Amino acid sequence: MTSPSTAARGWKDKFDLYEENEVGEYWIVTPQESSLAAFVRDAATGRFCLVGEYADPGPIACRTLPGLALDWADAFPDAPV
Repeated sequence: MTSPSTAARGWKDKFDLYEENEVGEYWIVTPQESSLAAFVRDAATGRFCLVGEYADPGPIACRTLPGLALDWADAFPDAPV
């Protein structure tokens, strides 16, 4: 999750660190906006690719663990629908 004071770190420092260490999937959750950005490591380039942005109710699929999904409403229970 990011907060206003750590948003830049979440989007840049951690992103780069996780990419460098070959993390397979990285989600950045922004509670203030009730949104989630999902990135998956591209095996050919070794770089993260944006695979989804979620700001509305519905399932959020985990690409590295097939069959696992998070419901947006469970991640953001206080968000207006």
